[in-house]
Amino acid sequence: MTNAENPWDTLAPQGEAAYQISEPEAWYDADNLLLAEPVILEYLASQIADPSGVQALDFGCGDGRFAARLSKLGYTVQGVDSSSKIIAAAQARYGTEVSFNVGGIETIPDEPTYNVVTSLMTLQFIADFEPAIRHLAAALKPGGTLVLAVFNPEFISDWIKAGDADYVGFDSVDNPTKGTLQFGPVEIPTYIRTAAQYNKLAASCELAPALEAYPPFTEEFLAKYPVNGPTVHPEHMILAYQKSEAVSAKR
Repeated sequence: MTNAENPWDTLAPQGEAAYQISEPEAWYDADNLLLAEPVILEYLASQIADPSGVQALDFGCGDGRFAARLSKLGYTVQGVDSSSKIIAAAQARYGTEVSFNVGGIETIPDEPTYNVVTSLMTLQFIADFEPAIRHLAAALKPGGTLVLAVFNPEFISDWIKAGDADYVGFDSVDNPTKGTLQFGPVEIPTYIRTAAQYNKLAASCELAPALEAYPPFTEEFLAKYPVNGPTVHPEHMILAYQKSEAVSAKR
């Protein structure tokens, strides 16, 4: 896929918007920042007491905000995203703190390079997630940590049942696995997997499950950022894995 064909380029922050992403304006801007990221950062803090100089990869880094949060904690961070325009916005705001590169999973080193690999709300937009997980696992050093945030299947099911116009053509109401998510004028193919599916694949990569969390919509969040759909089930499913210390590089 060329940059001209990349639908995420259309959604990149434009102009001054690239510099105004620290204060969310709506719930779909604030959900990662206020619901998912605190859980991930708390887990990483429980595993890595001193992140100074620890090598981290944020795959599907988007506007770079989370990569920059890791950098401020002391991690040495590499951010990678497939959209050249989104990476340009990330570089404009955080380029002095984080090294950003344009690329897909094929640009990630296939040998142990990072102590921490994170991927927030990215894998549900990748049709074939098995090679992606295997590649991220290969890039992780023995003893390292992989943390994923993806859609909670129950949340997606709720919104399909509610008839939300942004969730189009899903193959099932109760157990959706694929469909289309509408971001304004842009349609993004979306793939929903269960924790069991991720855990099974992770085990084959010698990654041990370490965390499964579903951060709920809090009353405080909903008061500030009203959600125009069901909030009974959390939006995010957060999964963390630890790579065995005994694993050697597979070339």
